[in-house]
Amino acid sequence: MPRWGEAVSRAIEEAAVSAPHLEWRIRIFGAGAILGLVGMWAGAPWLVNVAIGVLGIGVVFRLLSRRSHPPAEDDEAPTA
Repeated sequence: MPRWGEAVSRAIEEAAVSAPHLEWRIRIFGAGAILGLVGMWAGAPWLVNVAIGVLGIGVVFRLLSRRSHPPAEDDEAPTA
C-alpha cells in the first residue's frame, strides 16, 4: 500500500500532465486582471482595452493547448 505522500505526489504529476502550460495561463490571466484593475482605477479606457486583449490571448492559448492535448479516455466523464 503506497504511503499518503506518494499518492499525493502521483496525483500532482498526473494533474501536471492533464493541464499543459497551466502556469503560463495563470500568469496571463493575472496580468490581464491587474491591467484591468489599474486601468479602471486610473480611468484609462485604453488600458482596460489592453487588459481585455491580454485576457483574450489567454483564452486563445487555453483553447489551443486543449486542442493539441485531447483528454485521455480515463479523463472522460461517465455517461449514466
